[in-house]
Amino acid sequence: MNELNSTISNVSGCCVTGETKLMTVDGIKTFKELADINDDVNVYCLDVDGNLKVSKMFHPRLSGYNIEVMKVVLDDDTELNVTTNHMFLTKNGYVMAGDLYEDDEIVVIKYTAELPTDIDEKDKQFTEYTGTKKGTVIKKCEVSGDEFECIWEEREVCSKNGYEADLYNIKTKISTVSDNYEYKTVKSVEFPGRRENVYNGTVAVYHNYFTIDEKTGTIVNQFN
Repeated sequence: MNELNSTISNVSGCCVTGETKLMTVDGIKTFKELADINDDVNVYCLDVDGNLKVSKMFHPRLSGYNIEVMKVVLDDDTELNVTTNHMFLTKNGYVMAGDLYEDDEIVVIKYTAELPTDIDEKDKQFTEYTGTKKGTVIKKCEVSGDEFECIWEEREVCSKNGYEADLYNIKTKISTVSDNYEYKTVKSVEFPGRRENVYNGTVAVYHNYFTIDEKTGTIVNQFN
């Protein structure tokens, strides 16, 4: 297995619990209900400059059975139940949940932020795919533009012709669009030893999405 594929395999295990509520263009949906209906969905996400965008989440799915999960609690009592390698956007870029500490700051959307409604024209070519009889899909590389065949668990970026993508080190320049964002402080990081079925989805182009805790109204950015 080459270096890029090894990185893909490690990242793709990042998952959330089924009751996690995803911010979609059509409203709030849990990962479990999206997986049950087995349909793609448009979601809100960030580009590398911190601008709010819409992209397509492919194949929301049950991605693991009886997996150990942890809980991250923010200062407003927002609860985030995820696997330890799931990543949240912080002031210092994306950080794995298992590497978070008390008083770390996580990026959240302000209530006054204006949400987009449509996928950008330049991104639409990457939000389409062709299925194959083997259960794989044909996608277009976001870097080279080449079409390539892969399984669902892999990213949209291929290694053809030497193209690679450092998915771990995505940084967003939140300060450039500070009117849309603020920070919530991590109050506690808990490892209760609980096991649950976990879920995931693949977001074209931007590889992140937002979830909401309806008890607190807090909207958090997460890497998929």
